[in-house]
Parts: sequence; C-alpha cells; structure tokens
Amino acid sequence: MRDTHLLTLNLKETLKTQMKIPAGFRGGTPLLCGVPRARTEAAGILDRPSILLAACLLVLGVGYTVGYLKLPSRWWYADDPAMFASAAAVSNPAQIFIQPGVIRNLGGGSGMVPMQLLSFWVDVRCGGFSTQFAYAHQIGSFFLTGLLLYALVLHSLNRDRLAAFFLTVLWAMLLSTLAVLQYISARHYLEGLLFSALALNLLVHLPAAGAAWRRWSLSGICLSLT
Repeated sequence: MRDTHLLTLNLKETLKTQMKIPAGFRGGTPLLCGVPRARTEAAGILDRPSILLAACLLVLGVGYTVGYLKLPSRWWYADDPAMFASAAAVSNPAQIFIQPGVIRNLGGGSGMVPMQLLSFWVDVRCGGFSTQFAYAHQIGSFFLTGLLLYALVLHSLNRDRLAAFFLTVLWAMLLSTLAVLQYISARHYLEGLLFSALALNLLVHLPAAGAAWRRWSLSGICLSLT
C-alpha cells in the first residue's frame, strides 16, 4: 500500500513537471504559451521605460513646434484664406469625396486632394477662421504621427527603445518634415503618414486570432484615408 502511495505521488510530480508552461523571451519580455503574442507585445509597448521615452518625445515636440518654430503665432500663408473659405462652403464632408465638382472648382484643381479639403473643413467647423486652431491642429497631427511611428519602429527593432526614440527624433528634424509642418496647406502629407502608421500599428498590435476581419477592416479604412 505504501509503495502504491509513493508511486502515485511520483506520478503527480511528473505530470506537474511536464505540464509547466515554458517561458521564452522576446526583447526582454516573457512570452507564455497560451497568451496571445499581440497582447504581450502591446503590454510591452505600455511598459514604463517606453512610456517615459514617449513622454520625452512629446516634451521635445512642444519645444520644437512652439518654442523653435513658433507655430501658434504664425499667420495665413498665400491662399490659405481662400482655401478655408472654400472649405466653409461645404455643408457635408461626404461631398468632398463623392462630388467631383467640389474639388474641381477649388483653385486650379490639379494640386488638390480630398483629404486636404477635409482637413480644412475640420478646422473651420471646430475652430472657425482661426490660425491658432489651425496650427494647433497641425501640432496635434505632428504629435500623433510621431508617437505612432515610435510605436511602429519600437516593434520593428525588437523593442530597442533608444533606437526607436532617436529615429523618431531624426524623422521630426528632416527638412521634408519641417517643410510640411510649417504650412497648413501641406498638412495632408503629414496626416497621410499618420493614417498609414495607424494602419500598420493596427495590423501589428491587434490580436491576430479570432478577429482577423477586424484588423484588416480597420487597417483598410485607415489606408483609404492616406
């Protein structure tokens, strides 16, 4: 009887040992079997060091846009007032996309895109004919784009936080980024990148199992806005 009892205990210990969940490591973050990888990676993006670096990006962004470029104090440039007047004449934003005459009658029609007019429409409806609101919109789009790029590069570089941080700063300091950032009429380039980065982040970080249609649908909507 005693031998049978010992055999049972040994069998239980063996089963416990074999049923232990193996732990692996990816970028310093434990990945357990049974835990969706996308959820684990998303939790890694929200860890304290990553959040601190993201906060540093925002602080640097405020100093760059408000302190150095002085965007809130900028005035209209070239035909900005005419563009805003055209945007104010649009009652329904859907008309920008389904009625070709709305774009055709705006300026020469050769350099206009629907998302540019939609961006102006948001300015007029939310802030009126205000340069301060328009440039606040510009700064907000810049911040969101930077944070989304930071999250995307962080994932691509296997959670190398410093590399992701400095690459995002480098993007912000590029002459092309600077040129787009200073002009309201070029904001649609910035917001096109914003929606592209958002689409890629959705594909990377949303759970892959069980709701693939949701990932692809949301990403497709974002890409259609670029």
